[in-house]
Amino acid sequence: MRRLCSLLALTGLLMGNPAQARPINLLADSVSAPGHVDWQSYGYYAPVQLKVIAGSVYTANPVGQGYHWLSEWNNVEVGVLPSTSLNLILPADAMFRFDGSDHGLGPGDVGLGLSRQVLSGDSFRWRTRLRTSLPTGDATHGLGAGTGTIGFDNSWGSTLWRDRLFVTANANYTYYLRTTQDDPASGLPTAFWRGQSAQGNLSLEFALTPALSAVGEVLATVDSASEQNRQGVATSGDYGVSLAPGVSYMVLKGLSLMGAVLVPVVRGGYQDSYQLEGMVGALARF
Repeated sequence: MRRLCSLLALTGLLMGNPAQARPINLLADSVSAPGHVDWQSYGYYAPVQLKVIAGSVYTANPVGQGYHWLSEWNNVEVGVLPSTSLNLILPADAMFRFDGSDHGLGPGDVGLGLSRQVLSGDSFRWRTRLRTSLPTGDATHGLGAGTGTIGFDNSWGSTLWRDRLFVTANANYTYYLRTTQDDPASGLPTAFWRGQSAQGNLSLEFALTPALSAVGEVLATVDSASEQNRQGVATSGDYGVSLAPGVSYMVLKGLSLMGAVLVPVVRGGYQDSYQLEGMVGALARF
């Protein structure tokens, strides 16, 4: 269970526009055993009061642009074959303007995944996954991407000090499918592509006691520029790096609780951002 808990803040909103960003969704370097179910649930909150424009950070006008961002993320993983599992990802999001002028509340984009344990053991572990998402969210309020996605995830882990120190790394890629949207100015259909994104993570977990661990993570993300009618959108694309200190506590065998704080340290491109984001979660194995 400890390795499952090692990536506390991995599923945090990864520095892009919080109203559009999605979790990495790859929680561990091992998959569920056949006939077993892993359930992970996380909740996030961020007061989005910053704007990043061409790499410069500005304070958003709280009357017209600042908003509260809340996200609930659930992942159900079922072991179906030796070293193979299926994933069902069920997110829900909420956005409330500081001044009450607008809000959005509802499900995000449902995701499906197929995971495979490539290597296992204390010295080195490797898990890989193919995934896709469906545009079930309300993209007009930032609760979904507005299009389907396909992606490829990898997670590697190793035990550096038996029962004490663990390291995990992730590298993930997402491709957004092209879609057709109505141009708000002309009302005519226009081809739109949100682009592609990549995320990386490095995590260290130190066991303070058999039940309590301290975790420190570095998370990085980059989103390519969008295209409209095959032309690049100048005010799109972003990148960022954040730090995520946190703790996990094993309540009992098969059940752990966790919490973390995400602190942005690098912000570039065009995005909404925040000074701090909080995360709490629970992991259960049946």
